[in-house]
Amino acid sequence: MPNTHIMIDVETLNTGVSAPIFEIGVCAFSLDERRILGGRQIYLDLLDVILKTGFLPNEDTVRWWKEQSYSPSDESNSRKSLLSGLVSLSEIVSKNLEGNGKVWANSPSFDLVLLERHYAVLSMTPPWSYRDEADFRTMRWLYREMGLPEINMPDKVAHHALSDAEAQAEHLWKIYGYVLQETSNV
Repeated sequence: MPNTHIMIDVETLNTGVSAPIFEIGVCAFSLDERRILGGRQIYLDLLDVILKTGFLPNEDTVRWWKEQSYSPSDESNSRKSLLSGLVSLSEIVSKNLEGNGKVWANSPSFDLVLLERHYAVLSMTPPWSYRDEADFRTMRWLYREMGLPEINMPDKVAHHALSDAEAQAEHLWKIYGYVLQETSNV
């Protein structure tokens, strides 16, 4: 059975543990084949998220978003309720996570924990176990610590959840491929 992994990225209006999520990017990918198998951007209705969770935006984060080239408000017509968005995410993860695949994030202690908190508010169970979580940020750090050549992140739209998830998946399989190549020469 192939190992299909999931990369998740979220965009929020706070940097704390009670940050309201307004975008979820999720892509399924294969490390072995080094390709993205499919991706989806889930836009959440921020007002619905705030009302359901009680998680509030942070003034500094809102100000930071106003300085970015990508504006999340550009996609306001396709926003889903928190419930609908989390159901969509659960369906995507459940349908695509296969074999010994992992659910990756940059880092799980932020993205996945925030998603778990949003699921908990609706008394829902996330579609992954803590055993499935993997940390892209740690992989990048270990790669650099090993003194291996710099791998640049693919050029994508910055702070767009799906673009970030896809760029992280591509970067990860480049690291994976390089490490496999190096260890086969030992």
